[in-house]
Amino acid sequence: REPTPLKANLDTDNRPSAKSEKDMMVKLQCKVCYDQIADIAVLPCGHMVMCQWCADIEMPVKHGHIPEDRGARCPMCRKRATQRYKIHIG
Repeated sequence: REPTPLKANLDTDNRPSAKSEKDMMVKLQCKVCYDQIADIAVLPCGHMVMCQWCADIEMPVKHGHIPEDRGARCPMCRKRATQRYKIHIG
């Protein structure tokens, strides 16, 4: 049996139109220092807005969580941050 391409299984009739190349570009600049690539996601909001260095300063982690007494907030939406995760891009 010949494998079918993944695209053949998609509902193309109701699919939104393709985005332009410009719309597909994502800015990964750290929103704190603007000098590095943002690779840390803040939880629970999920925004990936800061580099490792800025996260270590702004949101130090203790036992896998950001201590409540730090009052850490997401730089994007200002929601209280409880955890952070390194995102591996590429």
